[in-house]
Amino acid sequence: MAEDAEKGPCVHVCILLIIGVCTIIWCSLWKESACDKFSKRIQEECSNYSPPANAQLRRRSFYDEVRRRCSLYSPPPDAPLRLDKDCNKIAEAFTNAVASKDPCYITAEDYLPLMELVNQEIPTDKVLLWSKTQELKEQYMKAGGKLLTQEHMLVSHIADNLMWCGNKGSSEVKYGLFREENGICPLYPTRVFWEVAAKWFAENNRGQVHVLLNGSSSESVAYNETSVFRCAEVPNLSLKVTELHAWVICDCGVNVRDSCSGASIKQLELDLRRYVRPDIVFTCEDMDRETFLQRVKNYGSSQSKSVLWNMIGVIRGMIRSIAELYFLFYEPFLSPTVLFSPEHCCDFHLVWT
Repeated sequence: MAEDAEKGPCVHVCILLIIGVCTIIWCSLWKESACDKFSKRIQEECSNYSPPANAQLRRRSFYDEVRRRCSLYSPPPDAPLRLDKDCNKIAEAFTNAVASKDPCYITAEDYLPLMELVNQEIPTDKVLLWSKTQELKEQYMKAGGKLLTQEHMLVSHIADNLMWCGNKGSSEVKYGLFREENGICPLYPTRVFWEVAAKWFAENNRGQVHVLLNGSSSESVAYNETSVFRCAEVPNLSLKVTELHAWVICDCGVNVRDSCSGASIKQLELDLRRYVRPDIVFTCEDMDRETFLQRVKNYGSSQSKSVLWNMIGVIRGMIRSIAELYFLFYEPFLSPTVLFSPEHCCDFHLVWT
């Protein structure tokens, strides 16, 4: 009993020491991420936000604008919707996500009913992510790029280039063209939406994924610490993603700020191995804008030629099959002798006897 009494204080001291050490280690390792800091900052700015005096409200209601955009949307052949498109329900869910709510306290959960209605398939090995390269992404699509971006999805189509906000004392939802500063609404509710949409998009990717990054930005490095790509897409990429190929694009005549050998790209690789899978294949390619777009055009041209030759091959095969059937069944009834080579469906001639 005496020995147990002596051990008691020692055990308590050891436990307290272990707890203390663990607390010190946890505090030293834990650090508020740049994403969290950015989110808090725009939320604080939201509380003090007032729209510019020249801000113009749209005549069409937010509900009607969402429904209009929804009705004009056609999904890509390889990205079908999982549910029948009901634009009335989609517009209602989007409106209800922000209507009669303080725009500074919108949460990801507010947008979840909308996300359930716009769910759709995302093809394997055909996705292009992008960060700080919106103009280049649009040029890529116009040049005939075959990879699908988030803008090909219904959820992004109905919100593209817009910003919006509700008001706790009103059911009206204001909206206008997207601007990071001096827009008709504070940035916060729109930022929350894009993080939700980006998270969904990332979670449903499979196979090989590509990303366009800006190596000539005057504002930040290629793998920007507060971008939607870094804050929402990379941490939520599916475990089914096996490879990520990054293009770091620079503009000719502009100082190159970042490249594949830069610290931010090395951090991207570390994050991929941390969040996605340790064995993910990561490759990176530095390229100037003109070369990149020319490669896209050349690839699209070669693909078109390949499709054309495949069609010609199919047509020739059909002609050959029809010719073989014709001469098989009707040759006995022909007065001339038909000399026909199946290997050369059109290389036949008649010999009159």
